[in-house]
Amino acid sequence: MENGKAGEVLVGNTNSYLYKIETVLSLKDKEILEVGCGEGTRTFELERRCRLLMAVDSDARQIKYLRNSKGYRRANYLSAAVMRAEKLELPDNLFDIVIYTLSFHHIRRELMPVAIDEARRVLRPDGHVIFLEPGFEGSCFEAERLFDCSDGDEIEVKQEARKAMREHPGLTLVAELFEWQFFKVPLDYSFFAVQPQKNLDLVPDFLCRNNYRLTAKREIHIFKAKR
Repeated sequence: MENGKAGEVLVGNTNSYLYKIETVLSLKDKEILEVGCGEGTRTFELERRCRLLMAVDSDARQIKYLRNSKGYRRANYLSAAVMRAEKLELPDNLFDIVIYTLSFHHIRRELMPVAIDEARRVLRPDGHVIFLEPGFEGSCFEAERLFDCSDGDEIEVKQEARKAMREHPGLTLVAELFEWQFFKVPLDYSFFAVQPQKNLDLVPDFLCRNNYRLTAKREIHIFKAKR
């Protein structure tokens, strides 16, 4: 659920994190690379705020879905491509900002530093790297652990991702921000679309106890890239 797969089931503002970012770093007139765009849950709002956006994902099916969407056809300053975070097939010094939208913790642990090096390579001098990452609090996180749904219990990889970004010698921390995202679960129990694997008998009570309104804490880490 934390990675946005529940977007087909749960309703919430997935782009409020952009307002938080803009209290620290302006996106206006910036050329941005979004790494791990998926189906474009956050892509179109991001595109409307910057001068140019390139969205990449390693899953060709996700990129195909994005390219076929109405939002993509209407966008004037958006391109999309299949690409891996640890091997960006792009020239040096191309972007002002690289942003990972709930995707960095999905990179293999040993490749996280490589991905950061790639982000730094495609950035212009004084560029920034932003990591939007799932936090460790909220009923969405509780559901992942209790029901092994969506991507399951990801606490270890989340911790590794946080460690990789904070300890990378090529990054200087600018700000760490937090926000809560709220989702409304329809009464028809379509929560099951996120494929809970265990404790299925506890799902109705869990949803009722949470008033069919689940929460997820997000972490926003903003770094300046050293050259």
